[in-house]
Amino acid sequence: MPAAFAWVGGIIAAGGLGAAVATTVISLGVNMAANAVLAKIGPKQRGPRPRDLQTTIRSGAAERAQHYGRVRVSGALMFADYKAFPRDVMGVSIPGTNRAYVLLAISTGGITGVDQWFLDGKPVNVNSQGYVTTSPWGGNKVRLRVRTGRDGESAGGHWPELHENFPTRWIAGTHRLDGVATILAEFDSVPPEDIAEVYPSSRPPEISVILRGTPCFEPATGNVSFTDNLVRQALHYLSDAGAGMIPHDEFDMTSWFAGIDASRADMPTAGGTRIRFAGGGSHFLNEPQKDVAARMLQAAGGSLYLTQEGKIGIRVGTYQAPTLVIDDSKIVSIDYGPGKSRLDRVTTLVPEYVEPSLDYTETTADPWQNARAIARFGEPKPQEFSLPWVQHHGQARHLAKMEAARQNPLITATVSLRFWGLLLIGEERVFLHRPDRGLNMVPMKITALSLDLDAGDGVIKVELESDDPAAYPFTRPEEGAKPSAPARSVNGRQPIAGPVIEQVTVNSQGRTLFLSGVVAPVDGLAFGAQFRRSPNGPWSRAEFNQESGYFRTPDLVDGDLYDIRARRFFPGLTSLMWERQTDITRASPWTVITGIRVIADQTPPAAPELIQAGIEGNRLVFSFAPDLGANYAQTGIWRGPNGNFANATFIRWLYDQASTVQGSVVLTASPQTYFLRSSNGSGVVSAPVNIGTY
Repeated sequence: MPAAFAWVGGIIAAGGLGAAVATTVISLGVNMAANAVLAKIGPKQRGPRPRDLQTTIRSGAAERAQHYGRVRVSGALMFADYKAFPRDVMGVSIPGTNRAYVLLAISTGGITGVDQWFLDGKPVNVNSQGYVTTSPWGGNKVRLRVRTGRDGESAGGHWPELHENFPTRWIAGTHRLDGVATILAEFDSVPPEDIAEVYPSSRPPEISVILRGTPCFEPATGNVSFTDNLVRQALHYLSDAGAGMIPHDEFDMTSWFAGIDASRADMPTAGGTRIRFAGGGSHFLNEPQKDVAARMLQAAGGSLYLTQEGKIGIRVGTYQAPTLVIDDSKIVSIDYGPGKSRLDRVTTLVPEYVEPSLDYTETTADPWQNARAIARFGEPKPQEFSLPWVQHHGQARHLAKMEAARQNPLITATVSLRFWGLLLIGEERVFLHRPDRGLNMVPMKITALSLDLDAGDGVIKVELESDDPAAYPFTRPEEGAKPSAPARSVNGRQPIAGPVIEQVTVNSQGRTLFLSGVVAPVDGLAFGAQFRRSPNGPWSRAEFNQESGYFRTPDLVDGDLYDIRARRFFPGLTSLMWERQTDITRASPWTVITGIRVIADQTPPAAPELIQAGIEGNRLVFSFAPDLGANYAQTGIWRGPNGNFANATFIRWLYDQASTVQGSVVLTASPQTYFLRSSNGSGVVSAPVNIGTY
């Protein structure tokens, strides 16, 4: 099971548990505690912030995102144009309605559906034909429809209206957007006297939705369905039964079923109960797999481990009493002490999560304080506890309670054991029983375990931290109060809305490479823009023109990632004040676009070179050599009947950057022709390569 070990081993390495110190020392580390890993990699997690995804991105270099659970998003602009529909009056053609078409790509991998539509941030109702019925967009002025990117709607770009009205710009069979969920919005022109009310910015309103994300594999039935169960989301993301690459039979399904059930348990909350561990979130497709999985696991207080059979298991944040006891008969040597040093203590955690009632924006729950640690060490500066996949303040506080306890163990110990210690592989906890040293059946969490055949009798070395069973239950009073919505007016003034960045362009002129963009001007307000190198570079001011809304950066480094942000403000503010202003009635929140890769990428990669293909069991297994030039990003797999690529259906992308890439796909009941097709980061594709009919 090399795939499973490599992946879980990658998380172990990220957790800093160390490699072998000699050829005879084997770091087993497969039963490490969940939060020991998460605390190490948590601060390094990358990924889209909710606000980044709720504004339309007008850039050919937009990152592709996938969504799980319920999230609020906009999308990347794929197409925008208008068409005039003249009227015939007594045989004379006169001007009629102008209709603007806007196509957004909202999710790679497809979605389950849309729960709520928004125009310019206002929730609107949509009838069965897609027409908005909410004022001022009612009366069939605006139509909003979605293709889920799955099943019968797998080609997200297949919109007959675009094919018919723009036959040379949006071509049937070419602009397919396979496996991508899309929104098509249609905006009809209105009489001049209605423009200020219907289209106050003289442009189509900003579109966003609350969607139900990717349907996830359901291990009990083998089907896929929507879920906010974090364990099911993680299984779908990792396993090849869903969107992952690890064979499904390498998962210990007993532990995964237990994790699914434990996550469903009811917990007390204001007005009733909540699900113990539920949530949702988004990830970019080019993120490291371990970072995305860590965000999902963190929201369930969970961890992965390898069982004694070598399979991938999962645990969530519940307490299960140990079944094994380390006593004097098993111990060769022991070194223990009173927990962590003062400098390593974290006594106050401020959980940051996503609040659905605040339009799915990030906010903070009440800080969680470890009273025992504060009494002993004083109250240091609170530490932020980022939980981007959590969508309930009670769940955020519950996880903060468990994390604060983990950060402050009463006892830590390093114990050398005889071969009996091998029984601890796959165990999460063990009792430590040394009454002669005041240790009476103390539950300890196993954070590392290794084998050293040169260590005499003490061949097994295990590192332990005390684990407080009281940290896992959660009561209604511990939940605190949910954050309230901010006031809509401060000192008689309305908050200033963040700007819409209508366009971001990567410009390449000789040796000059820079980003430029446009912010729609608004009467009575100025705007400013800044840029930085992703993800943590210092913000610097871009050049901008108030009349046109144009901004541009200085020369940038080819191939690097950059972030852009812009805000509106009252023109009277000085340059220092508008950049640092925190009063949202004087300067708006920042609109941020992250992870823009500055590289001229208009040329498609060469077609992949097929090396070999064959059948193994019920799978087609193949290998190919991609064109690994600067404009290569990924290679996709398609299949369809009759050897005709135009009728093929997209299956998935392969992102490996190796000189030889291996892949596989489950065969269908009837023969299908399989194809490979490479793409650059801007979505420009190569010619398809026929793998064969199987």
